[in-house]
Amino acid sequence: MFLTVHGLNAIARMRLINTETLDLAEFFEAELPRYAILSHTWEKEEVSFQLMTKRPPEISLKKGYQKIVEACRLARADELLWIWVDTCCIDKTSSAELTESINSMYHWYGQADVCYVFLSDLRRDGNWAESLPHCRWFTRGWTLQELIAPTTVEFYDQTWQKIGTKNQDSLGQKLAGITGIRSTILLGTEALDSCCIAERMSWASKRKTTRTEDEAYSLLGIFDVNMPLIYGEGRKAFRRLQEEIIRRTNSLTIFAWQDESQAEWRPTLFASSPASFRFHVEQAINKRTTYETILSSIEYSLTNNGLRMDGVLSKLANIRDLNKGVEGAPVGQSYFLKLGTLWASKEPNPPRPFTVGIVLEKIGPAKFIRGKKQLTVLSWKEFHDAPQTSRHIYYVLVDKGSLTPSTITSMLENIDLSSKLSALPFRVSRAIPEGSWDEARLVFFNRWDEVLLASLVVTTILDVDLDFLFLFKSVPWTISCYIIVPHDHPKVAAWFIREKHAREPQPWSEFIFSIGEDELPPLSDSVEVMVKGDPYCITVGMVAKSDVVLSNALGHFSSHGGSQQHHVCLTATRIFGHDGKLTLGLRNQ
Repeated sequence: MFLTVHGLNAIARMRLINTETLDLAEFFEAELPRYAILSHTWEKEEVSFQLMTKRPPEISLKKGYQKIVEACRLARADELLWIWVDTCCIDKTSSAELTESINSMYHWYGQADVCYVFLSDLRRDGNWAESLPHCRWFTRGWTLQELIAPTTVEFYDQTWQKIGTKNQDSLGQKLAGITGIRSTILLGTEALDSCCIAERMSWASKRKTTRTEDEAYSLLGIFDVNMPLIYGEGRKAFRRLQEEIIRRTNSLTIFAWQDESQAEWRPTLFASSPASFRFHVEQAINKRTTYETILSSIEYSLTNNGLRMDGVLSKLANIRDLNKGVEGAPVGQSYFLKLGTLWASKEPNPPRPFTVGIVLEKIGPAKFIRGKKQLTVLSWKEFHDAPQTSRHIYYVLVDKGSLTPSTITSMLENIDLSSKLSALPFRVSRAIPEGSWDEARLVFFNRWDEVLLASLVVTTILDVDLDFLFLFKSVPWTISCYIIVPHDHPKVAAWFIREKHAREPQPWSEFIFSIGEDELPPLSDSVEVMVKGDPYCITVGMVAKSDVVLSNALGHFSSHGGSQQHHVCLTATRIFGHDGKLTLGLRNQ
């Protein structure tokens, strides 16, 4: 019975085959002898631990036994008395032993003197080099770690004739081309953890395992992770693997995956399988790309509210045709989370940096969800020219199922400043606090807690640009909107542009105290301004609607229980004399 242990280097016991007698023996870590190890693809007639222990006469007729015999022959030629073979050196009827063995396997392969790779479908003829990339061994999940972990790896064809080692320049380069793995990693001249998470995931993206769970379990050593094995959990195993990786590293490239299937997009933060990282290995093979391995400056951790992040987001221009293509249509901003820098080149050009990331959609105060299943790749200039949010704490929901009723209510009860229902179009140039403002859809998420929501907007009358401040006050189930001319009230304007007020929500009482009641302008839904010598009355109001598009990822929600989205509308009325007013028809036709 193997002891249950934790950590890749704390191995209780290892079972080995005597290469001369073919008997099994167990060794503690401290007394392990030198040994060889076999890497192969499982086929029919493999030999189990129970069968190897009994070794009945008919065992010699099994193809799996012949593999063991041949591997022992190679080990003896290398003066190695012991060898490890996965088919018969693990008692797979013991779940404890199986868990320990799989968690230790990368270490076992790494400590072996030599690893023999048996390619049962490789014929030794004049075209073996052309046939090599098509060998089944390169398509299996478990053989990935068996290629990377050992220092010495020797390859043999179906007749057990040696074709080379991974350390040879010619074969090493061919292996790098087949697998998408850097030759420096295969040669052991570069540490495995110098490769980012996405790059390592991509190595497994085209590999298959018989059992779904093994897609994750076969990668434990690649990411230096330990996990209990739960066969029957299906895709949850790969989800658990990603969660464990997040706990051990701050490389955001764990999220640098994209879903290339035609299935309907279900917003989620985690990839469903290693295949979602295929983009990176294809880029590496076709365009000679590498990831920058500098770790993220963003702090993050997995919580019951989603992924908690402390950092900045970029804001990418996203022209939204909300007013049927007319001039003055509002400009929204998509939120972009940088995951890594990709250096790509094509001969003879030198490498150029590209920023890889994902688009996030805001769904509540400081709450986001991944907006699309594809990655977004920006040029160096596009990324560095983009404005950024202030550094703040925000949450990215793991999936749509983690939406709480309170979050949905907050999403529904928002204040829309897109001006799509406004007679007089306007655009928002600044809004505070940032946490409650959605740059993409141009909405405030209503807090119902008397926090001041404020926005600076620009509208145009007779080719004259006019600035206004909108102030929103929310008390339970009532929203009031006021309008102020900032140029007439510099103290209010100065308070509005303070960076602290963009980061931290400010209650109305604090706003009034800071300005002073004697300098606070009258709060009204209308103001008078002069445009080219004529007086105008500018009025702000709100129109309520109950059918809300929460986000591209989440689609439509029809509110229940009275929840409504409030559209801010602006009108301009020209004042004639002292007793006459005429409302201008400023809606664009």
